[in-house]
Amino acid sequence: MGSTDPRSLHTPRRLDPLDRLRTMRVRPERARDLHEDMATQMKSIRKVSRAESAIAQAWSAAAPDAIADRCTLIGIKAGQVEIAVPDAPTRYQADRWLRSGGLMELSALAKIPVRGVRFRIVSRP
Repeated sequence: MGSTDPRSLHTPRRLDPLDRLRTMRVRPERARDLHEDMATQMKSIRKVSRAESAIAQAWSAAAPDAIADRCTLIGIKAGQVEIAVPDAPTRYQADRWLRSGGLMELSALAKIPVRGVRFRIVSRP
């Protein structure tokens, strides 16, 4: 009939150095479920799709015919609208229209914040 020491019940057991090392090196088990990751990615894809479709509709409604015929809307990335233009004079015309209120009109029609515009000069086939 062994008597137990009441102090041993309340004091935490000291780990030997090897057990301490094992507790530091053990990584938590990885989750095997991809549901949360996939849901996050699908949410961001839907968000991008909504933003791009909204800006495309706003572009077709707001852009003057002379600019819309020569420029192609690529999309929106990080709040910047990307537009493909065939040459520098067209870029200048589009830039002047956007700076004179076209950008605010696009943002208002699309109902998304637009920080700026990035032009890409591309040759048409």
